[in-house]
Amino acid sequence: MKINRPLSPHLTIYKPQLTSTFSIFHRISGAFLGAAVSIFFLKIGDLNPTFYYFYRYVFLFTFYFHWFILSVVNFTLLALCYHMSNGIRHLLWDLGLFLELSKVYTSGIIMLFCAACLTVLNIIRFYLSQAQSMILANSLEAKKKSFFFASICRGDLRAPGVDHFRHMCTVLTFTE
Repeated sequence: MKINRPLSPHLTIYKPQLTSTFSIFHRISGAFLGAAVSIFFLKIGDLNPTFYYFYRYVFLFTFYFHWFILSVVNFTLLALCYHMSNGIRHLLWDLGLFLELSKVYTSGIIMLFCAACLTVLNIIRFYLSQAQSMILANSLEAKKKSFFFASICRGDLRAPGVDHFRHMCTVLTFTE
């Protein structure tokens, strides 16, 4: 027997609330992070350090699709910050705080703001640490070269062609 009744509430007439949207995205971000961590740790055990073609493939992938890798990392960071901020909000609810409807919406907006700020700050921190490590690597390389050059000038290192380097040291000291 078929009864012609509409589904209640149907998705076309249902207006999603802010709280239900946050709850759905909290579950989606948790599932995404769980899957990402599981895949990462399951695949990291399968890597063979002598597998030449794997490293060639990874090099080509990172060379041509670095924008894709950075997008995935930034999206994962956004999911992590959102899930963490919403988890703190849920912990506050468990303590009995912010349970009135107006405070629920206010805490949701604050949670979104905190997640966005954490994501942006972490991305800025990542790029600044990369720039700092590049500067540090360049300065260490320069210090290594100058230490090597000074050691040869003092005669601490014995290597073929040291006399040529000593001649360069005397030329450099006299021309300065």
